[in-house]
Amino acid sequence: MNRSLCIKDIMNQVNDDDIVIASTGYIAREVYRQKDRDLNFYMQGSMGNAFAIGIGLAMHVKNRVFVISGDGAVLMGLGSLITAKSLALHNLIHFILDNNCHESTGGQKTNSHLLDFRHLCKNTIVYKIGLDKDIPPRIKLSCKQITERFKNAVQRLSDKQK
Repeated sequence: MNRSLCIKDIMNQVNDDDIVIASTGYIAREVYRQKDRDLNFYMQGSMGNAFAIGIGLAMHVKNRVFVISGDGAVLMGLGSLITAKSLALHNLIHFILDNNCHESTGGQKTNSHLLDFRHLCKNTIVYKIGLDKDIPPRIKLSCKQITERFKNAVQRLSDKQK
């Protein structure tokens, strides 16, 4: 399986009121290509922080929060996995696409083979994948546009739940 197929599978599980946080790089770009929506947040330039954002959201909303990360990003933010484990948030689902490299930045190897992410945090689903030769197009929204539409969508969701 490759990145494109994994993300297609994940996004097919997303309901209208689910929140999706996509890690920086090809993952965010692929989510954008497959199913762009206001409740998607495309992380830009902050590798390793997508899961921490997902934790914060899951603590404050009732909706499911899907976080899609690469193994390299997760390794940069391992503390977030331990925090999530201690919080045991039932609405937080973490998908890790593990290709044992930083694919978006040139394919530098990671050390993901040294641990099993599933043991570090509940509700973690790991896809072991190969490299994907299909490079997704860049997101056609500015960082400001991504942030504003996402904040507005989460606010509408919050208002609807009151």
